[in-house]
Order: sequence, then C-alpha cells, then structure tokens
Amino acid sequence: MRIPKRAFRSFFLLGAALAVLVALAPPAAADCTCTDNDPCTTDTCLNCIFGNCFGGCAHVTVPNGTGCDDSVFCNSVDFCIQGQCVHTGNPCPGAAGTVSCFESCHEPSDTCTAIDPIGSTCNDSVFCNGADTCGTVGCTGHAGNPCPGPDHDADCSESCNEEADSCTANDPLGALCDDGVFCNGTDSCGSGICGVHVGDPCAEPLDGDCTDSCDEIAEDCIAIDPNGTPCSDGVACTGDDRCQGGSCIAGAPGSGRASGLVFTGPSNLSWAAVPVATTYDVVRGTLSLLAGAGFASATDACTGPQVFGTSLSDTHVPPPRGTDWFLVRPDGPCGPGTYDDGSPSQAASRDTGIAASPNACP
Repeated sequence: MRIPKRAFRSFFLLGAALAVLVALAPPAAADCTCTDNDPCTTDTCLNCIFGNCFGGCAHVTVPNGTGCDDSVFCNSVDFCIQGQCVHTGNPCPGAAGTVSCFESCHEPSDTCTAIDPIGSTCNDSVFCNGADTCGTVGCTGHAGNPCPGPDHDADCSESCNEEADSCTANDPLGALCDDGVFCNGTDSCGSGICGVHVGDPCAEPLDGDCTDSCDEIAEDCIAIDPNGTPCSDGVACTGDDRCQGGSCIAGAPGSGRASGLVFTGPSNLSWAAVPVATTYDVVRGTLSLLAGAGFASATDACTGPQVFGTSLSDTHVPPPRGTDWFLVRPDGPCGPGTYDDGSPSQAASRDTGIAASPNACP
C-alpha cells in the first residue's frame, strides 16, 4: 500500500517523540509498592509497569500468631488473628491487692507506674486496721478495726490480735459483757472471761415493800423478800419491822433492836447504830449458865446503862475456862427496844429473862 507523504511524516515524527520519551524515562523499579495499611496482610502489586502498579493490589492474610504492632503500650503484645491485629491485654498488674498503689499502665512512659484507681483494694500488711484501699499517695485508706471487741455479749476474747491476724485477743479489763444471769448484776470482763459482777441489782431500800427481791426468770425486782428481811412500816416507834410472806409486819413498839455487835479489841465492843435510838443498854452474863438457868440467872451486870454512841469498853475478865456474853438494847423517845435478834433460831424472848434478873439495866 502506498502511504501518502503527509501521513509518513506524521508517523515519523510520532516515532521520534516516542524515542525521546523512552530515552528520558528512569529505569523501572524492581517491584511496585502498594499497601492497605493492615499489618496483618501481605500486599502484592498485580501489574507493575515502570514503577507504577496497574491492575490493583493483592492482599493476603498472614498466618495466625504473626506479630504486629499498633504502637500502643497499654494493650500489651500484638499479634495477628484472621487478618486482625489483636492484643493480649493490659501488661500491668494494676490494682493487684498489694501494698503498692502505683502499678497501673502509664502510656506516655511505656511503664507500669501510674497510680491505681482511688478506692482500689490494697494491703498494708496490718490486720487490725481493717480492709485497705488506695488513696492519692498510696495504700492509705483503712476500714477500721475488723473485730467486734467489747460488744456486751458473753465473749470477752474478741478483740484484735495482730500477731494472729484474728479476733481472739482479750477484751479490755472492765469492758461490759453479759453472762446471761440477771441477779448477779452488771457484768464486766476480766482476763478474757465475763466473770466480774457488781452483785444483786435489787438492792432493797428500808421501806414497806417486801416484794422487791430479784426474780431471775422475770429479770426484774419483783420476787417476795425472804421472811425476816428488815423493812419499815413508816411508823418510827414500832421498831424492828420485818417482812413476812411478802408483807411488812410491824415490830413491837419501842426503839427496835441493835445489830452488828462485835469485839474491836480485848475489852472493846461496838455495834451498828439504830436510827431512833439515843442511848443503849449493855448487859453481860455467863455463857455456861444460859443452857440450864436462862437469862434471869445468867445475867451478871448492866455494864452500860444509857450508853451514848455505839461502843463500850468492859475490862471484866471471865474466870478460867469461862466465857462472857453481851447483849445490847437501844433506847430513845420511843421507849426501850429489845435484846432479841428476831431470828427463827431464838428459842424464847430474852427480854423477859433479863428483866427478871436483879442485874438488869434499869
């Protein structure tokens, strides 16, 4: 075929231009770069021409377990699983219940030195300050004594024992407790035992109520007082009132009876004061004569007529193997009292026998 001259020139010029372009282009790269920015795939250019990737890239998932790196420290070691870069988790112990409260992850320094969350559990190794928590400066929060200690029950050994990490130490001496017995009064601890008691909580005042003794079952002061318990009917000159069957029975008119007669020395006597008495009569006798002859014959002397006060000195010395007896009778505005002691063991009235003696007090 015959080619027109004009067309030949154009072709020639095109070829010249192409030759120039080829001559000026740099050498082709060994391979073309393409990436999907996924560390868990291998990227390959499908058609590399003159350092350029034509036809797209192929991305092949790397085997599971292949290492990857997301540049984050606080999610720990990275590795590929099914084409995804996954992480093993926080590399730091964090709030691990130890004494340290600075074990959380610190991303800027790639270390485990950040403060644990406020309120996290820690342990300062001290048992008796209770459960510990982290504060802003360390393991500084404590719940307090974990033991009940003195709590008014029967157990007096439930205070904190640091050495044993237990609640088995003795409660403080005198700490209140309760042994479950009402009629021995308020209880307190001693040497780890609830064994100290103040005594009968129903201390009886000298009044006309003869039903205020301790009732253990009712845990109240409503029991009948024992027969013979002193009481007061409110009449001063009846003297020596006593409980009988829950009622206060008035004694004989007069100044009552004395009690508490004791020797305070070889020749010194003393006795308890009687409220209505102003003076006291004291008689002495021979003990060996009482059983056979009675007080009328056994009364030897009025050693203390109208004694003021509640003591007397008598220097009389009984004969060898002999024994003296002494009795006191109060006297006052209500008239003479009695030598009787009011006990059930007294066989008969002493007053009648002593009054029949020529040695009786006037």
